[in-house]
Amino acid sequence: MTRKLATVSEDDLFGEQTNGISIPLDSRRWFAWLDAPENVSFSYALFNPRRGYIDGFVTFRKERRQRGAVYWTAYRRHARRLHKLYLGPSSVLTKAQLVVVAAHFRALIDGPAAPLPCHGRT
Repeated sequence: MTRKLATVSEDDLFGEQTNGISIPLDSRRWFAWLDAPENVSFSYALFNPRRGYIDGFVTFRKERRQRGAVYWTAYRRHARRLHKLYLGPSSVLTKAQLVVVAAHFRALIDGPAAPLPCHGRT
């Protein structure tokens, strides 16, 4: 049986992986959840204010790098292409950074990409 990804909506993370508890972004519980080894992914809804609904989701995955450190990466599929954006350790996944990442991926659909204050490539 597949587990559904926990999802960030507005200011909270919720889903099966949070045991039904809503976790506020930027809280101690948020960063503890990100660092827990059993939590390896979550999704973030891309709300389109012009249309008034969600265009899709960005998936965030925890990945182990060659040197053994764990980093988060964001993924979004658009026009049959998978776009990947390297983010860094759990400490950089603040609400503000999630908003910037969402704006970057939303720009793939709406127009030119927004400048990113992170180490990503698409």
